[in-house]
Amino acid sequence: QFATAFEVGQELLLELIEVAHVCKFGTFLFNSECERRRAGVHKRTVSFWSHVNSNPDKYRNPHYQKHAGLIFPETSVRRLCVW
Repeated sequence: QFATAFEVGQELLLELIEVAHVCKFGTFLFNSECERRRAGVHKRTVSFWSHVNSNPDKYRNPHYQKHAGLIFPETSVRRLCVW
């Protein structure tokens, strides 16, 4: 409903889904930041967010427009659009 309201595009969401299951980044290992620190994950892996920050243009929504205030999505089933 608000394709221009988010600064990141679908590329980030799709990559997030993929990397969360393949253990490529330490960000998604263990159940919490505390457990990751105890295991020393940061010494052996790269953070997914560091990867994102090093490639900002890849994930930026080219149609982004800053909105003043809050956005309120239509939640009626009639407006539901499955893509």
